[in-house]
Amino acid sequence: TAAMHSEINSKDDKVDFYILDSPYSEMKDAIRMGVLEKRIPDILINYVVICGDLYNKFKSGFWYSDVKPYESVEKSNVPILFIHGTKDTVCNYQNSKKMYDLVKHDKKDLWLIEGIGHVDGFEHDSTVYF
Repeated sequence: TAAMHSEINSKDDKVDFYILDSPYSEMKDAIRMGVLEKRIPDILINYVVICGDLYNKFKSGFWYSDVKPYESVEKSNVPILFIHGTKDTVCNYQNSKKMYDLVKHDKKDLWLIEGIGHVDGFEHDSTVYF
């Protein structure tokens, strides 16, 4: 993700700033919310997430819990704008708040857009978005 790239960039400064729209702070939480959005019966949710995690480990070589973008933004030294809708059911806006709070420098901003869903900022108000 762009959030994870921010840590790599801290070493060579090739990127001037990041705009993170509806980011997740941990992949395992993003997967769980994605499964919940599909309206899978509660009794099956853990099973689906565990099976997906196992498949991902064997197919891609990493566990969901290995992907933690919040650790990367914490090490970033470039400006970061977090954008998130407060009605996001794919990735809760608390993810952006968590990462915003972890950024150690003051070249950061958090734009929470009331009442919109996942990556809907552009559709909500394209003139402000761009």
